[in-house]
Amino acid sequence: MSQKAPSASRVITQICFDASTAIDWARRVHRRHPDLDVVGGVPALVNWRKLLRISASSGLAALLARLGDH
Repeated sequence: MSQKAPSASRVITQICFDASTAIDWARRVHRRHPDLDVVGGVPALVNWRKLLRISASSGLAALLARLGDH
């Protein structure tokens, strides 16, 4: 991202399941690139099956399975 920052006007996030993680990341980006707008991407409404597929591909399903063991 740092290489593209000089020619970019904004960064748009993708799906994130943890707001504090997204906020921390946006703050780090802003500290390094104060002229770059950080926009939180909002995904479209999807049915729960598609959300599960997205979650599984992002590693969230594995995390939830591990947390369920505790």
